Amino acid sequence: MIKETIFKENHVSSLRVLSFIFNALAELKNDPVCKRCSTFAGSIDTAKEFFIDFERSIKRNSDLPGDFRKLLFDIYAILAELNTFGNLVEQKTMGKCQLPDDICFARAILEMYRNCEVGNIHMRKEKGEEVKYEQ
Repeated sequence: MIKETIFKENHVSSLRVLSFIFNALAELKNDPVCKRCSTFAGSIDTAKEFFIDFERSIKRNSDLPGDFRKLLFDIYAILAELNTFGNLVEQKTMGKCQLPDDICFARAILEMYRNCEVGNIHMRKEKGEEVKYEQ
């Protein structure tokens, strides 16, 4: 029972982070510069890969609490509309993104995900848990 509770807690934590990531990417889709950027498109593809890995892991235990199940369904809704089209180019290279060189919203979103997942994995390992779901 303890392992099952920990398993669910880990999935809930990952789901919260993924929900944030996809909501942030959905907002960037409306940005006039980011939506034309190849880096944004690559970030969407990477986030989808993260989600597919997560989704595979919860197939084994789909007993998420109701509020968190809603987060999952909200991600599905965002995925249905989160597409990129056309010839996308890196906007910084084209001189169209006026953010400082070391700032990219799309990359920052994925970096936040990676930081949260790495922190979650380290905390679980420190508790002596076996970690099977890693990015």
